Amino acid sequence: MSGKVLKSHPRPDRDELVLMALVRAAELFKRRSAAVFREHGLSFSQYNALRVLEATPQAEASLSTVGGLMMVSKHNLSGIAKRLEAGGFVRRRESQGDERVRLLALTPKGRQVLRLIAQGQEQNIAQMLAPFSRSQREALLAMLRGMLAQG
Repeated sequence: MSGKVLKSHPRPDRDELVLMALVRAAELFKRRSAAVFREHGLSFSQYNALRVLEATPQAEASLSTVGGLMMVSKHNLSGIAKRLEAGGFVRRRESQGDERVRLLALTPKGRQVLRLIAQGQEQNIAQMLAPFSRSQREALLAMLRGMLAQG
């Protein structure tokens, strides 16, 4: 080996450590949640799409609206929607006002699976947030929303 000195990579600064911890926390939440969703035949993304639909008026929205809220591409959402439709969780149809717009609507089966998942998901959430008071949770939510608003 030559006499070259290997330079070490600089240690992450405090701000980067904050963001790295945020990513790890999100991954832990995703992993725990995905285990619950798998019991009901859903992926994390499929569950997320159902929750987005559940929160919309008439539990129906365009593919572009759902994709925008989920922060996924049209192509990815198309695959998610096809699998959800095949499972009977959603139905797809053309918009009456614009044939180019495809709408997703939550079916009774989709509503039922969300009810079945709720208890397991509530337990995951309670475990993840147990170390924090209500005011700390509110502050964290406000900070994260501020970060996401930079989008």
